[in-house]
Amino acid sequence: MWKLTKTITILAITLAIVTACTKQQDSGDEQAKKTTIKTGDIKEDYKEMTVNDFVLKLSSTSVKDDTLTLHLDVENQFEDERLFDALVLNIQNADGDNLAVAADNNLGQALKSGEKTEGVVSFNAIGDGPYEVIYDDLEGTEQKLWEINR
Repeated sequence: MWKLTKTITILAITLAIVTACTKQQDSGDEQAKKTTIKTGDIKEDYKEMTVNDFVLKLSSTSVKDDTLTLHLDVENQFEDERLFDALVLNIQNADGDNLAVAADNNLGQALKSGEKTEGVVSFNAIGDGPYEVIYDDLEGTEQKLWEINR
């Protein structure tokens, strides 16, 4: 229970920091980096990845109003219940800039061992692609998962 409480606390602090940083962005700077993200259907075939006993599958991506949304399938392969929060995913554009998490119904759910779920995480798409999806467990471990060619 302590680990779950610690994880939830870390995620809440991270969300607060991301929200504060997003609000501080200069609108003139955002305009200079306006996105040229590809909309519509694209060929998407992403490998299933395993990180920290979670199996992650990026089933598709979508774009609406300069918001890039990742559609995920997640399975907990750990022996106990664990929290998966989509905020452990970061996206970088071709210039290496991190995209801000969009205010959306981003996936966050406690999963029992062997349980599967699906959900989304959305980002404000700024700058040109391709976009790299990176898993960051908030304890210093980062792993590149997918490259999105939008």
